[in-house]
Amino acid sequence: MNGKVPWLRLTIQHRLSLLFAASAVVVLLALSLFIYYFTYNYRRTEFKQRMLVRLQEADSLLRKNTAYPFMTLEQMPPGTLPEEKFFYRSVAPTINLPVDGKTIALSLSHPEDAEPYYFIQKGKREFLIYSDPQLNHLVVVSAVDVFGYTKLQHLRRLLVAGVLLGSLAMGFISWYWPRKELQPIREKIKKANAISAQNLSLRLNVRNNWDELGQLAITFNQMLDRIEKGFTVQKQFISNAAHELRNPITAIWGHAQLALRQPRTGEEYSEVIKNIQQKAADLQKIVERLLLLSRMDAAADGFNREAVSVDEVLFDAVAAVQQRQLDDKVPIQVQIDEVENGSFTVLGDAVMLGVAFQNLIENAVKYGNKKPVKVALHTSEKAVLVQVADTGLGMGDALPHLYQPFFRTEGVRHIPGTGIGLTLVKRIMDWHRWHIDFRPNHPTGTIVVVTAPHHQPNS
Repeated sequence: MNGKVPWLRLTIQHRLSLLFAASAVVVLLALSLFIYYFTYNYRRTEFKQRMLVRLQEADSLLRKNTAYPFMTLEQMPPGTLPEEKFFYRSVAPTINLPVDGKTIALSLSHPEDAEPYYFIQKGKREFLIYSDPQLNHLVVVSAVDVFGYTKLQHLRRLLVAGVLLGSLAMGFISWYWPRKELQPIREKIKKANAISAQNLSLRLNVRNNWDELGQLAITFNQMLDRIEKGFTVQKQFISNAAHELRNPITAIWGHAQLALRQPRTGEEYSEVIKNIQQKAADLQKIVERLLLLSRMDAAADGFNREAVSVDEVLFDAVAAVQQRQLDDKVPIQVQIDEVENGSFTVLGDAVMLGVAFQNLIENAVKYGNKKPVKVALHTSEKAVLVQVADTGLGMGDALPHLYQPFFRTEGVRHIPGTGIGLTLVKRIMDWHRWHIDFRPNHPTGTIVVVTAPHHQPNS
């Protein structure tokens, strides 16, 4: 047995129904008690006022005829008090009154506010006593509020019936309306269960886009849009990656097959091995960049932000690109502002920045129509700017797809490349929270501008 409370196993509809029903019962009971309490107090106060009027009438007659008080009380005109009785006694702490065939003892204690009246209730019979120390007598009127108690009894029945009927009505309402209002949620759950990787195009229905359920459906649909887009990108990425990996593997296999068909000279074997080595290097580059992209997607574990001098990283990147150029080396012109020491310091990862700058410079060399590439490093009051400019054909139609993995236009497919260099550069810039921008270099070519904030050690 698990330790969950059965209440927690109820559905939202059942919990809402129980909560609404219980709340309604509590409210009805509280309202009924409120009505009964104030009705009861009103009955008591009103009956006490009526008794006081009769008591004052009796006292007025007694003052006119003090010699025969008992006879005077017997001559009292009839009033409206049910079961009315009058008594006359001398002042004493306790008095005994014969009522309804039995003797009732009343203990009198003078109230603190010095009022001369005492109100005492014994069962349903009520007594109002007037004390007159000057005449040394007590005048008592007693009655039973038959009509008042009958009304209270009738009110109790009505309230009990009202609470029972109201509870039943609220029980039905609290079952019906949550069921009706939660029906869209059940429909959305059924629709969501039908969505899988094979039919990600399905979406939840949105009835009202201004209520909570509508907002939930919209948010869920937006999440599905992102997931579907991610699946599409992933499928395209896998397809393109397989295509790009297949090219060097096919070339390596072809060169090996060609070399094994017949005996070759040493120079021919050497040429085959060089070709295989070149394709293996291309394959290694693709795999390394894919691994780096994977690390970037996994929260860039292993990368650290520290104070880095951009000019040093940029020089190393230029040297690495120049070293990889075997034939027809393209001149790379470097221009750096003359500034104070430390003006090019930023916060970042030197290895990642080196990879990004090498990709940008290498792209400019490959697609720059074999014309000189200009690399410039500038600084302003708030930022460091790195510019890489070429005079090639420019981006053209490729501009919207710059960061899409393995995307290459038809016009540059003959140029060797992995198709993931700019994707990697964009991930690195995003990880550093830097800005990268591609602009036309008039009349021809492309300028890439990387903007990085200065590192402020004391901030």
